[in-house]
Amino acid sequence: MSFQKKEFQQLIQWYQAHHQNYPWRLTKDPYAVWISEIMLQQTRIETVLPKYERFMKELPSIHDLATVSEDHLMHLWEGLGYYSRARNLQKAALQIEDRHHGIFPHQLEEIQALTGIGDYTAGAIASFSFGVGIPAIDGNVLRVYSRHEGLYQNVLDPSVKSLVKQQMLPLYIEEKHSDNGDFNQAIMELGEQICLPKNPDCQNCPIQKGCFSFLHHKQGELPIRISKTKKKKEEHSFLIFYTKEAILVHKRPVNGLLANLYEPVNLDFFIDIEDFLQQHQIPVLSYQTLSNHKHIFSHRIWQIQAYAIEVKELFPFPEYQWIEKKKSQHLAFSSAFDPYRSYFYQ
Repeated sequence: MSFQKKEFQQLIQWYQAHHQNYPWRLTKDPYAVWISEIMLQQTRIETVLPKYERFMKELPSIHDLATVSEDHLMHLWEGLGYYSRARNLQKAALQIEDRHHGIFPHQLEEIQALTGIGDYTAGAIASFSFGVGIPAIDGNVLRVYSRHEGLYQNVLDPSVKSLVKQQMLPLYIEEKHSDNGDFNQAIMELGEQICLPKNPDCQNCPIQKGCFSFLHHKQGELPIRISKTKKKKEEHSFLIFYTKEAILVHKRPVNGLLANLYEPVNLDFFIDIEDFLQQHQIPVLSYQTLSNHKHIFSHRIWQIQAYAIEVKELFPFPEYQWIEKKKSQHLAFSSAFDPYRSYFYQ
């Protein structure tokens, strides 16, 4: 099996009739496309939609992104996770200001040279905004392609991704054309709507007649995904100390995991809460054991026990500071603390 030119057109026609009208699809503006693509990395569309609209309202241009304060940028990014993405956005915006006079570059090589933009994102921006005939290969594309072609290779292997890219290149129109971007959008949309990881809707697939997996009933076998990375499990105790007016927080270091984000007391081990409170002579009014939570990072998993502790008065705690609750609403906290956020503001 192999993708044919007619399937290129079939997918575009299907996409034009069935695609979701997300706000970033209603524009060819490379800035808007870029912001959406970075936000959508490892983040669900439903989560991204309100964050994208707020971000674009407050930072509608490359210059606005280049000049915004880091604290405000982190606040706008709150809830999306992987905060290094936001920092890289600002670094790239500064590069565009410096190298390209504030105008988003049109050439693929120049787009790839920007901080935080890899092959996929560069291909997406180049094809969606400028009609360049280049694949933009994400997980949806790899799933559709491997099932259609009967590709029995590990799609998590970078060499396989490169192979797929080379095999797809002849499908595109050589000169710049909007069909190139629509095809990339179409194959991604097919993966989102039809060629699902589980229980794909093959009966409604526009390219089922040429699909290896459909013809041979192999949908459950493909794609092959073998991860070589095991996530490290870590124990954490979150202690949310608060009064009616204030909470106890600190800002994480400028480098490393969750850099420059705020957090309540975060201990990298489990505790006996009563022993801890007595040992540190905390002026406790009352405390509540909160539900356990698991937060998954790219290479580690935090297993979290959390406690909300109302105190009689403010007390010193090394490296932490008390801030007014109303001010905390404008600080950027990691999404690891989302299940307990109500205690920050109550």
